[in-house]
Amino acid sequence: PHIVARHPDVHFLWAGEGPLTGELKKLLKTYAVADRVSLLGKREDIPDLMCAVDLFVHPARFEGQPFSVLEAMAAGVPVVSTSASGIAEIIGDGVQGLLCRPDDVGSLRDRVLHALDHRDEMVAFAEAARERVNEFSEAAMVTQTLAAIESLAGSR
Repeated sequence: PHIVARHPDVHFLWAGEGPLTGELKKLLKTYAVADRVSLLGKREDIPDLMCAVDLFVHPARFEGQPFSVLEAMAAGVPVVSTSASGIAEIIGDGVQGLLCRPDDVGSLRDRVLHALDHRDEMVAFAEAARERVNEFSEAAMVTQTLAAIESLAGSR
């Protein structure tokens, strides 16, 4: 509700579904923001959605390989995320996007508000992120993994 109050034109797209979808729907009604959020469910057209949004918000508590964050970076979409798991290894806070601590709703809200208030800054972060994402291409990851294996094997 704080974001909608400051940015009444904002609309959130929520892609994906899970066991907390029912609870999420109740909270949207409780906070009177259900009309500002579209729950899209499971989608197969994520690249199209990335082209349609101004900001990617990823409030992860834990994350394996954050492919959705990498997809947003590759699409040139500014990112606000948590520093959960390896996300902070991909995004430098204030360099390729904005990060906050997992489970810190106030910090996440403040980072989203900052992103919406400072769009030019976020565009610059997105450009830096687009360059950074190349370090996580398939070829780069294979090369880095093989180099690490060879280094470990050589040290024995």
